[in-house]
Amino acid sequence: FTFVKTNKKGYSTYYIASDKGMSCGNIAHEVVHVVNNIYRDKGITLDIDNDENQAYLTGFIVEKCYKFFK
Repeated sequence: FTFVKTNKKGYSTYYIASDKGMSCGNIAHEVVHVVNNIYRDKGITLDIDNDENQAYLTGFIVEKCYKFFK
């Protein structure tokens, strides 16, 4: 599952947690939730016709997860 914590200054930290092993599919699934939460929190509308920023953000988060779970 995913969750977010926001500090008193308004900075948010997004987390992915699991009580099971994290497969590539699990990571991808949870990263979609994190990306959507970031977009929602920042007031950004997802645009399926202009999704390059979303793709870069997704890749960045997947890399962080891969390094952590590796």
